[in-house]
Amino acid sequence: MKKKKVWKTPSSEKLALSTDELVRKTLCDIREGRHLFCHNEDRLFELLEKQVELIDSIENPEVKLELLARFLNTDGILAEFDYEDFAELYTDMASYFVEEAETFENKEYLAALVHDLALNHTGEDGRSAVFLMVENFLPKERLTPLFEEILETVETHNLENAESVLEALCDMADCVQNTEIYERARLLQDPDRSNSTLLDIANFCLTAKDIASTKRLLGAVTLPQAEDLEDFLDLRIAVLEVENRKSEMIALAEELYERFPKEMHLGKLCSIVSIERRSALLDNYIKYHSGTNISVGFLQILVAFNEIECLEVYLNQKGDEQLTTLPAETLSVLVEELEDKGADKLAARIREWIVEEPEDLRE
Repeated sequence: MKKKKVWKTPSSEKLALSTDELVRKTLCDIREGRHLFCHNEDRLFELLEKQVELIDSIENPEVKLELLARFLNTDGILAEFDYEDFAELYTDMASYFVEEAETFENKEYLAALVHDLALNHTGEDGRSAVFLMVENFLPKERLTPLFEEILETVETHNLENAESVLEALCDMADCVQNTEIYERARLLQDPDRSNSTLLDIANFCLTAKDIASTKRLLGAVTLPQAEDLEDFLDLRIAVLEVENRKSEMIALAEELYERFPKEMHLGKLCSIVSIERRSALLDNYIKYHSGTNISVGFLQILVAFNEIECLEVYLNQKGDEQLTTLPAETLSVLVEELEDKGADKLAARIREWIVEEPEDLRE
């Protein structure tokens, strides 16, 4: 008797798949851009939400982590859709991965998943939270060989996404404040060792409290100009502060503010000079650098240093009505600070011009 032929259809094949196999296939199709819904924003989002539900139902923690990593590996779609809900979904899934990983005991398996996430990084933010929180679930002794493995892969293979892989490595180095790995990764991104790259690494080393490396990198900067010069001077001031070389720090802070008369540099300078010099700086700023519009940053400086008279002069010059252009929440904080300092009259003057944003607009 002739055997009846059975035709296999996509639907019948799906029915034969287990939950994890179905999710795995769907996520692979999305990542490769071959799923039917890849060009339909609404249908794709609904499909991804369905995958989340299916992953939730998986009881095996190892399989669940693998599927979460596969989900994050589809974040290349974030470049295609300007849809806030997509970004929020991937942020939630990255947090989900970290939460599951924190209680998972097989660290080698986790390291392999992170290795895969790094080497397949698309440059989008969907998976970045995993790299920035890697210390939460991997011990430092396992991270060091992981970093080396990723660096070796970048150095020995011509990866199309090498820049993104190195960004992932920088994020992980940032998480654990590993200055050596951060520097090596950044210099692979910029073999020419531009001033901006050297300054970025120096800033990272300063944040990690590696002053020796910070000074070494600053010493390698050559003839900085414009923004590079501003960053260079700012970092040198920070090093001098750590080394408690106050007179040199003040001299350099004066130079920085003279070259780049910005409020952030003014605030820093005011915090380290004498009261007399501070008053002169603030008066000079109001006369020559404050422009035509009121500045919330300058208001914050005046309140922080309890320069009440100077604040009154500034308000008189700009006009109280300009306060209506500033954020109500920020002004309310300044008013509270003024009240704490006993400047009740001035606080009331400012409060009168606070314009609360309608609740429906805030939402």
